[in-house]
Amino acid sequence: MSAEEKAKLTPAQWRQYRDDSVVRDLAEIDHMPEPIRSWAHEAVEQAQARAKSRIAAQERREAS
Repeated sequence: MSAEEKAKLTPAQWRQYRDDSVVRDLAEIDHMPEPIRSWAHEAVEQAQARAKSRIAAQERREAS
């Protein structure tokens, strides 16, 4: 979706578009148009950071 197309969407339409756009393969992100590509990369990075944090917390609990 182009920036012009995105600008025409209402906030509710944008959420619907985003929620319906499921990434099945992380390689798909590289083929997405901007700004969705940047948003998806950031979302993946945040998810990885949360997962690493949870794993570290679990390892600390198990070690004690």
